[in-house]
Amino acid sequence: MTSRVGRLRPNSGFTLLEIVIVVILIALVMTLVVPRLVGTFGSASVTSGARQVASMLRYARGRAVMDRLRYRVELDLKNGEYWLAVETDPIRKRGVFQPTEGNVGGRRKLPGSAVFGEFRNNARTADSPDREDQGGPRGDGVVFYPDGRGDSAQLVVQDEKERFGYTIEVMSALGRIVLREGIEEDLR
Repeated sequence: MTSRVGRLRPNSGFTLLEIVIVVILIALVMTLVVPRLVGTFGSASVTSGARQVASMLRYARGRAVMDRLRYRVELDLKNGEYWLAVETDPIRKRGVFQPTEGNVGGRRKLPGSAVFGEFRNNARTADSPDREDQGGPRGDGVVFYPDGRGDSAQLVVQDEKERFGYTIEVMSALGRIVLREGIEEDLR
């Protein structure tokens, strides 16, 4: 009895034409799929960045109520950074916010291709530390108060090419933070 195991047929294998066709098909699929994947990763970093900023805003509101102090989420719009600051001495140093220590409120940077877009703080009142007559920090940010209120503000987190983004809105009276997909038309 002879075994056929181990014996090769003389015509086994792939022809050059078959290999070329497979390579062409793989290249065609890659040209269609890779751009979509790159866009997906870019939008994922924008989504992640918007959620992280919204989370810090919610955390600031909670700390303001819990500690009975004003907290401010500072925004460096140009460099895509944000951090938490607290007004530690509201009587002697009103409007002076100090960065908080630790992992939660420390300085953070938006991930990947995410950048800050338009920022609008509509709550410039006499009580707001951003007013020129207050001597407080200059720059962009959102203040949360011990009673749960927050500055009325809108912030856009978007991709570098402004194709995709989120609008984060802080509702003043409630201090509620709303995250909406898309860039509001009046913030473009």
